[in-house]
This record gives sequence, structure tokens and C-alpha cells, in this order.
Amino acid sequence: MDQYRTVKNEAEDEFVERRSRFIGRVKPVKTEEDAVSFIRACKSKYWDASHNVYAYSLREGSVRRYSDDGEPQGTAGVPVLEVLQKSGVTDLVVVVTRYFGGVLLGAGGLVRAYSHGAKIALDAGRIITMALCQTAELVCDYNQYGRLLSLIPEAGGVVTDTQFTDVVEISFQIPGGKPACVEPKAGGCYQRKRSGAGCRRIICGVEGLGRIRIGRDMNRNKVICKCRRLTKGDVADAVEQGAVSFRQVKKATRAGDACGHCKKKIKKLIRKLTEDHNQAAEKRR
Repeated sequence: MDQYRTVKNEAEDEFVERRSRFIGRVKPVKTEEDAVSFIRACKSKYWDASHNVYAYSLREGSVRRYSDDGEPQGTAGVPVLEVLQKSGVTDLVVVVTRYFGGVLLGAGGLVRAYSHGAKIALDAGRIITMALCQTAELVCDYNQYGRLLSLIPEAGGVVTDTQFTDVVEISFQIPGGKPACVEPKAGGCYQRKRSGAGCRRIICGVEGLGRIRIGRDMNRNKVICKCRRLTKGDVADAVEQGAVSFRQVKKATRAGDACGHCKKKIKKLIRKLTEDHNQAAEKRR
């Protein structure tokens, strides 16, 4: 299944029907153990309730379970499960708690009440569609930012984060298999796939270049960050692994996180290394 519907958050809502209080709670889950744990937590929290009716649906093993928890058979758990099925949602659990108010609702009234309890829980949790996607990061110059910001949605992507440093770093998700390079003409533009299938670097629209050794014409053993005893070779290794900004190199090596005196030198070195990488990539086309 490439996509499915579930809820975004754990949530709850409640209403009163003829003096009976109904509390609908929902939680996204992945396993039956998680669902059972949530049900137990609800029963513990509402230990004094008349009934804790539940239903859950899981993609794993196509599991469907429900319980009337003492209500007349077919008037509670089944209606809750039917709400889940009609809404087309899965990988979640719903518990509808009832505090009896002294007035009998009858079979039809119970079905309507528990169905409504499940529906308001789903509404509170916000139904969303989950789809397979690639998470990618793109680094570009400021003069390319506006163009890329419009191209990513055109390619079906969604921007999840943007960092503004000496360059612009855009994190985004794009549905399906491999992400296309959204700006093949953007010189110096790097896009890195961070999927479980392995990380490939996409440079200026050229895919699958593999690892390119850079910085061989410099003294790789020369210390550039005295506080961390990091060398130019350490920075070059980080760039080879996909770090193309000072923030990314700092995250990979901890360079410049002490006194900060090496920051300018490291930024200058990163620019040179990325230029070397682009030139090497052009030769390998």
C-alpha cells in the first residue's frame, strides 16, 4: 500500500446524550501492542466509567478488533469499527468512554451515540493521508531561492524546513520513488536523498556520480580548527559526505563550536571544496 489514511495526533472530544457523558479518544498506532496499551491506559484513567468501548484497525496483518465492554451486543464496538471503515482510516485505535446518566438510550440510541463518539474523536485527531516519499535537502545560493521555492511544489514536493546561513538550505519531501532534481541549471546546487535505499548525491541534475575525492591538492593534515584539532582533510571528508554549508560541516565535525575563530576559514574552504566537486562532476559527465 503506497498510501493510507490515519489520524495525525492523539486527541479526544466529548458530548452529552440524555445525561450520559461520552468521551471519544483516538491515537495513531503501528502495532496491536500499542493499541492494547492505549486501551489499558484509557481504562485506567476512566476506571469509574460505565463502559470503555474500543475498536482498532491496523495495516499490519489486516487486524480489526472491537469490544462492546458490557453494552448490548452490536450496539457499541461494531458501530465504532464501522466509523473507522467508512472513513477509510487505519493504524489507529479509538476508545469511546461512557458515564451512564440514568436514562436508557435503547439499541438505536446507543449505536448513534457510540458512532458519534468515534466520529468526533477522528475529527479531533485530524485525518491525514500518509504516502511514501523521499526526504531531501537542497542547498542553493540566495539568488536561486525564489525559483526553487516555486519549483518544489510543481514537482509535488512539500517544504518542511528552511535555514538561512551563508547559503539557503531547503528540506522538503516529495512523493514516490526518487526525487527529480528540481533545478538542473542551478550551478553549485546540491540535493541529497536521505532515504533508506541509500544516499546518492544529485549535483546540477547529474545523478549517480558516486564519491568524488576532493581536496587532494591541499595539505589535508593541516589543522584548521585548533579547539577541536580538526584538519582540512576532516572538512573535506564532511563535504564528500554531503555537507555543503558551514552549519552542516559543524554538525558533522563540531568545527567552530568552541571559540568560533575558525568559522571564516572553514566557510572559505567549503566554498573551494564544493567548487572542486562541481568541476570534478563536470569532467565525469
